[in-house]
Amino acid sequence: MLPHMKKMKIVERHSLDSKACKVARAGKGLTGKQLAASLRIPFQTWFAYEAGRRRCPQPVLRRAAKRLGVSQESLRSPCG
Repeated sequence: MLPHMKKMKIVERHSLDSKACKVARAGKGLTGKQLAASLRIPFQTWFAYEAGRRRCPQPVLRRAAKRLGVSQESLRSPCG
């Protein structure tokens, strides 16, 4: 194994349920931009996760669920 590969960390990624994310955000009175700012990620990145164009890394999903006061499972897409 190459030395630089020992430090690589595999991060699990999940597809998000767009509707569930929007409902949870609305419940907290947050826009996508406000949520992205509180998660310390660019709005375009959050929008891509929420729209299903990119898969959300586990650490971001964990922070989003905590910020929205919902379970991580409730934000995941049933399809993956």
